[in-house]
Amino acid sequence: MSRSVRLWSVLLAGCVVLAGPGVANADPAISLPQGLAAGTPAFDDAVHDYLKRHPEAVAEALTAFQAKQEEKRDADAQAAIGTETDKLYHDADSPSAGNANGKETLVEFFDYSCHYCKQIHPDLQALLKDDVNLKIVYKDFPILGPGSMLAAKAALAAKAQGKYLPMHDALLNFKGQFDDDAIKQIAQGIGLDYDKLKTDMGSESVSKQISDNVVLADKLNIHGTPSMIINHQFVGGAIPMDELKTKLSQNKDG
Repeated sequence: MSRSVRLWSVLLAGCVVLAGPGVANADPAISLPQGLAAGTPAFDDAVHDYLKRHPEAVAEALTAFQAKQEEKRDADAQAAIGTETDKLYHDADSPSAGNANGKETLVEFFDYSCHYCKQIHPDLQALLKDDVNLKIVYKDFPILGPGSMLAAKAALAAKAQGKYLPMHDALLNFKGQFDDDAIKQIAQGIGLDYDKLKTDMGSESVSKQISDNVVLADKLNIHGTPSMIINHQFVGGAIPMDELKTKLSQNKDG
């Protein structure tokens, strides 16, 4: 029996109906013999036969597994928010935009190479423009490879020239892979001193900010982008504008 089949036997153990007395409406087409113990060769063989008859069960089991994982992630992140308030909302090193004293706060963990981060960026910009009570705190969280790390360091280094937000916008609007030439082009396009930027990108301060964000994300069980904390409520993934507005209107005590 292959390792992949054994894995699916574990995943499907809780999903397959075991026929027998007391099981209401058991479907004979998807039932396994009564009394089989998960993990045994006989169970693996039965699951193998079941998967051959019902290949759609693989997709269904995987979808259910992913949903459970996402549910646990969200619950773990929500539980940790209350213990990390200062780092989330009041970290002086974290760049921010909007009303510093606003009643609505959105903390965004993002990656400049993340398609969904780029997708939601215009909505966040529109919210900042329309909502005078909104503050957005930016947590650079480069998890998608060397290009992402390069872009995050460039954005944070731009703070030293007072241009984090223009660099942030330019990086999220950039289409392509991040490398030294791309960073140079973007930096010069918004009027940055590129030589100074390169020096500042290698600073201990920039490395520490990224490291702090990674540690904070781990405490919150955040492993994907975009991930947002909206008025103390964890939100994983890009969500539509109307949902953003609804969540921002709730619990305005951030």
